Amino acid sequence: SNLDWVNALLTTRTGWSIDQCGLGGQTTAQIAARIMGDAVRGKQWKAIIWAGTNDVVNTNGGLDWWNAVYPHLDAVLAYRTSTETIICNLHPASTWAVGDANYVAMQYVNAQLATRYGTRVCDLFTALATDAGKVPAASMADDIHLANPGHATVAATIDAKMTALGWS
Repeated sequence: SNLDWVNALLTTRTGWSIDQCGLGGQTTAQIAARIMGDAVRGKQWKAIIWAGTNDVVNTNGGLDWWNAVYPHLDAVLAYRTSTETIICNLHPASTWAVGDANYVAMQYVNAQLATRYGTRVCDLFTALATDAGKVPAASMADDIHLANPGHATVAATIDAKMTALGWS
């Protein structure tokens, strides 16, 4: 898509310098290694972490997926000197049916994120999955990736979370 959520966020956070450090397709372990390999950005800058989708494991009702994600997020939070960190939860792929194994596993991971990280969690699931628990087709570019309307929703949701947390 020709817009991503970071560029969309820049249109609302004018005057902000945002460093897009995300690399598509990475697992949470890879993301954590990159963050912890940077003593300045990784430790000190405000951070928005959207990780976990590429770790999908739908066995054990999501427990295996969760176990692939949270140790790395915990390590990142322990590494950081800045407490200004947002962790985004997950949205369903368009091929997942409400109640199927992947969907149930995603719901488990999202619930665990909320329980473990509390107010740091930005609820992208609720913002995006507005069509009876699914992301509307117009917000999706393909089965997994967002189109411009989805990116705009993510940016607006993250911007609202930043404001709620007092990020200025």
